[in-house]
Amino acid sequence: MGRSKTIPTKLTDSAATEVILKSEEPMPDDDVDTPPQRPRERGTLKDTLPRKPTFVILLVCLISALLATMLAEYSLKDLNEGVASERRWTFWGVACLGSGSTLVGILYGDSLSHAFAFGVALLILSAKGKSLAALPIFILSFLSMKKQTRTIISSIESTLVYHPTTLQASCLVPFFTVLYKSMASSTAAVGHFSIIPTYAIVSITLVLIHSYNKHRAHKHGNLLTSEMKSHAVAAAISIILSCSLVLQQHDDEYTIKLIVLLLGALFTILMSVFFAAVADVCCTLFRFLGMYGESVGSRVSNLMAYVVKSVGISAVDGDDGISSSFVLSLAMLVSVSVPILNALCPMGGYLFSRAYTHGQPNTKKVALCVNFSDLESGENDLWEYLSQRKDEGEYTAVLNVYVTLNDLQSYPEAVKKLAKKGHHIALAPSDPSGELSLFQGSEAANYVESIVNEYRKVIGTEPSWIAAYGRHPAMLGKATEFGIKVAYWSTLVQVGGDMLSVEQQDDISSDVADKNGGSIVHVTLGKDGSNEFLSASLLAIVNDLSSKGFTFESLLDVARDDATMIL
Repeated sequence: MGRSKTIPTKLTDSAATEVILKSEEPMPDDDVDTPPQRPRERGTLKDTLPRKPTFVILLVCLISALLATMLAEYSLKDLNEGVASERRWTFWGVACLGSGSTLVGILYGDSLSHAFAFGVALLILSAKGKSLAALPIFILSFLSMKKQTRTIISSIESTLVYHPTTLQASCLVPFFTVLYKSMASSTAAVGHFSIIPTYAIVSITLVLIHSYNKHRAHKHGNLLTSEMKSHAVAAAISIILSCSLVLQQHDDEYTIKLIVLLLGALFTILMSVFFAAVADVCCTLFRFLGMYGESVGSRVSNLMAYVVKSVGISAVDGDDGISSSFVLSLAMLVSVSVPILNALCPMGGYLFSRAYTHGQPNTKKVALCVNFSDLESGENDLWEYLSQRKDEGEYTAVLNVYVTLNDLQSYPEAVKKLAKKGHHIALAPSDPSGELSLFQGSEAANYVESIVNEYRKVIGTEPSWIAAYGRHPAMLGKATEFGIKVAYWSTLVQVGGDMLSVEQQDDISSDVADKNGGSIVHVTLGKDGSNEFLSASLLAIVNDLSSKGFTFESLLDVARDDATMIL
C-alpha cells in the first residue's frame, strides 16, 4: 500500500506501454466485475450486452411473435371480435414456433439445424394425418447425420444459387407476380388474406439486408465456408418442398397457420438484421432495446394495425383460395435470408462470446491464419521467407496456426516447434461428428475443456483464441469461461487449385486496403486443394502484402480489446 504513494502522476511512453501490457494478463474476477477502462473497438459486444443473452433472445422471439400475430389478425377479413380472440393465442403460439426455428438457425450459424427446427415447428402445427409435410426436412436431417451422405450434401454447388442476381430474382419475381394478380382482382373477399402489409415488411427486410451488406465493417468477407453454403442450399430446398406439401393439402386453416409461422420467422429475421447492423456500428442500442423493446414493439403493432385496416388487396388466385405463390415466396425469403445473415454477421458469436471479424484498422497489421493440418510438412519456401524476414529485422512475420485436439495429441513436437519460431498457436474445433449442430452442446463444451487442458500441456501457456468453425452456443460460452476469444475472419480464402484465383486476390486486396490493417485473413484448403498449393498461396499473399507495407502479426496484436481507435 505504501508503494502506491510513489507512483508518478505522469507516465513515460515505456511505462505506459508496460502498464497496458500488464492489463492484458488474464484477471478472472476483475475482468467480469470491472467495466473496461478504454473504449472498445467496433465488433466487440460482449461487455455491452446482458451477461446472460437469454433475455435478449426471448425478447426478440416474443416481440416477433406479437408483431406476426397482429399482422395475421388484421390481414384476415373474416374475423369478428369473438373469432379473433379465439385465434389470437393460437396465432401467437404458431408465430413463436416460427420465430424460435429461425433463431436456431441464426444463433447456431447452421442452416441444417434451422431446417430441422422448422420441420419440428411444422410437425407441431400439423393436423392429424397431415404430418408428412415435414418429411423432406427430416429426410435431409437424417442424411446429414451420415458421414458419406453429408459429404455429398457438402459438395452441392452453391455459387450459382447464391449469386446476387439469382437471389434478387428469386425473392422479387414471385412478389411481383402475386402483387399483379392481387391488384388485377377485385377487392378482398371474405376469408382472403391482405398481402400489402406483409410485402411492406418484406421490402423493409430486403432493404435492410442490402444496406447492411453494403455498409458493414468487413465489406469483403463472407462468414460461411463453401460447405456451409452447400448446406444452406439443401436446407432451403427442403423447407420450400415442405411448404409446397402443406399447400397440396388444400386446407385453408392449415395454410393460414403456415403463413403465421412464416411471418414469425420473417419478423425475427427483420429484427436480427437490425441487431446485426447495430452490432456493427452502435452496440449501445442493444441496451436501449433491452429496456424499451416491449414499448417499441407495441407502438409498431398499433401502426401496423392501422396500415392493414387501410388496405384491401388480398393474396388470392381467383376462387382457389390463398395464393401458393404468396406462401412459397415467403418460404423462399425465410430459407434464404437466414444463411445470408449468417454470412454477414456472427450473431451467435456476438451474443455468447467475445467474437471478432476484424481487428484494429489503420495499423498496417494483418493476421494471417491457417490450419495446422493444411500446412506442408518440412521446410519450404514459405518458412524460409518468413525466417529471412525475421533475420532482416522484421520481428512480426508470424502466422496464426489453428490446432485441433488431435493435432496437439498426435504432433506435439511439431506444434512446439512452430511456437518456438514465434508463430501464434490458436485453437480450432474438430471436424463435425455427423450430428446436427443442434445436438452437439455437451460434446462441444467438453471438447473446449479437453483442448484447453492439452494446450496447457504442450505449449505451457493459456490459449487466447479459437477459430469460429464450430458455432454452437455451448462451445462459444465455454470458450468465454476460459477467457478465450473467437476469431472469425474478414476474408476467407479456400484454396482449391494450384494458385489463388483472381477473385480471391481481389478480395484480399480490397479487404486490406479498406481497413489499412486489422484484417483477419484465413487461408484454408478447399475442394481439390493440396498442402503444396496452400503453402504457395500463403507465400504469394505474404509477398504481395509485404510489398505494400503490411506486417504479419498474431491475433493478439491485430485484435486488441484495449486498443484505442485510430481513425
